[in-house]
Amino acid sequence: VAIVSMSAMIAPVLIKLSNLNSQIQEAKIVVERMFEFVSIKPEFMCNQESNDRIKLPSIDLIKIENLSFQYKGQVKLIEDISLEVRNHKITALVGESGSGKSTILQLLIKFYSFDKGKIIVNRNINFNDIPIPVWRESIAYVPQNIKIFSGTVAFNICLCDSIDDLNAVTNFCKDYGLQVFFDKLHLGLMTPVGGSGVNLSGGQIQLVGIARALYSRPKILLLDEVTSSMDSNSEEFFLRLLQSLKNSIGIFLVTHKFRVAKEADIAYVIENGSISDVGHPLELVERNNFFKKLSF
Repeated sequence: VAIVSMSAMIAPVLIKLSNLNSQIQEAKIVVERMFEFVSIKPEFMCNQESNDRIKLPSIDLIKIENLSFQYKGQVKLIEDISLEVRNHKITALVGESGSGKSTILQLLIKFYSFDKGKIIVNRNINFNDIPIPVWRESIAYVPQNIKIFSGTVAFNICLCDSIDDLNAVTNFCKDYGLQVFFDKLHLGLMTPVGGSGVNLSGGQIQLVGIARALYSRPKILLLDEVTSSMDSNSEEFFLRLLQSLKNSIGIFLVTHKFRVAKEADIAYVIENGSISDVGHPLELVERNNFFKKLSF
């Protein structure tokens, strides 16, 4: 009886100690993560002199040569990748999920530094010498997952809510033929979205992301599976828009959809992290590769 009584007294103490230990471990993890956060080096340092040294009035060519990349402690995601993105051309990169397509885009945005190889811009500018602010002011990127902010559709395009900008967005959407899609919303471009606003469909979100990218007037447009949630009408509009856009900018798109890839002037096939074939879509579809599989 004494032993049972003693156990009954000790049990709550052990439970409290166990809970205390769990709280200590949780606190330790929080402190470690906070330390990691404050230890992160800034992506770039604001050095105006450095930014002034390199100007990019145009981007005529991005040449990737023998590029390799892997996350620390993991196998290589891409190896010896070589391809070119040219102004006034639509360049497609096609391949299965996990083949390394999105990784190449992330390297081109300077999210990561590559392990081996080089990227040359306009034939003689080393990609690594271009300051991040200068580079990102010259390009626009539409990711697979587009962030929608609490505000109006117009705000989500221009990321500003001044009257002048809102008027500019209206004219911009009319010029690019986007107005017809946003007019379907009950308040058009003034429709509140995000937060407590209207929930946009996946296709509408992708159109907002495309509009946001084009509103910045980029010299190169980078697109990552941007029609994956569009209906056939929206996708057809987008494909016609691509053809008109290439008259003024270069376009590099990642896709696994044949309907999109066949709009390209040149397409690269990536398999297992390496380029396995390259050519005009009409040529690739005649050869035994992943592109041919897309056409079925």
